[in-house]
Amino acid sequence: MAPGFRDGDLAVVSVRAFRIRDPARFEVVLARNEAGARDELKRVVGLPGERVQIQDGGLLVDGVPVPEPHLAGPMPDDWRFEWRPAPGEYVVLGDNRTASTDSRHYGPVSRDDIIGPVIRRF
Repeated sequence: MAPGFRDGDLAVVSVRAFRIRDPARFEVVLARNEAGARDELKRVVGLPGERVQIQDGGLLVDGVPVPEPHLAGPMPDDWRFEWRPAPGEYVVLGDNRTASTDSRHYGPVSRDDIIGPVIRRF
């Protein structure tokens, strides 16, 4: 999650927050990865029912370009991905897109696999 998070940083995650509200766009969350081997920090970029695309080096939500100032660097212009998360699913991506395993590899994640938002970083 560079540049915001670096190896060795500590994060406080609220395991109760999503009992009373849903994840929000661009919120950094702790989520179970597809293999269940370990939990990972990812950024929520797509909400249930939206059309989420990566194309021409940018993120589009329902056809509208969405700026991402938190990215570690530019995305390759030739990447093409599209998701339509079902109810209860979210598209999550790492900020270091060229070195992240995320929804581009395993698709949208279930809300049940999102443990909680990061509320503090040390």
